[in-house]
Amino acid sequence: MYKFYRFCYSIVVVFSIICTSLGSPVAEASQKAQISYQYPLRSAKNVFPTTGIGIRVSKTVDKRDLTNNVIRVVGSKSGVVAGSITLVDDKRTVIFTPTSQFQLGEKVTVEVGGSLPETSFDFTISSVLPRFTGRKVSEEESYLPSTPFLQLPMDT
Repeated sequence: MYKFYRFCYSIVVVFSIICTSLGSPVAEASQKAQISYQYPLRSAKNVFPTTGIGIRVSKTVDKRDLTNNVIRVVGSKSGVVAGSITLVDDKRTVIFTPTSQFQLGEKVTVEVGGSLPETSFDFTISSVLPRFTGRKVSEEESYLPSTPFLQLPMDT
């Protein structure tokens, strides 16, 4: 009788090991990448017409998976917006840079999918161009309106 229990115990242990090893890929698959940051923010108003779109995900992205249909941008006045997609050095941030400026006052809808987590959001372009005073603009300030995506240090 002791041999029978020992045999059953061995079967249970082996079965548990097999189930655990088979369960790992399932657990990893269920932990899909998530969007940890996006720019512009959902429903943002008064966004510069020269803005780009940035998406940061929680897991690394393979550059080969970034096709032109990963980010789709549509303006209420511009229609489908053409642009280039760039993977930043951190391998988690994807930037869409439109080939032309957005039109003033238009609502822009962004659809993200493909190898990136699926989401959609919109933002509104400013209806007036910002007015700069006659003061001299510093070198750091001069590139801000045309920079598509600014990344803040993590310790702020």
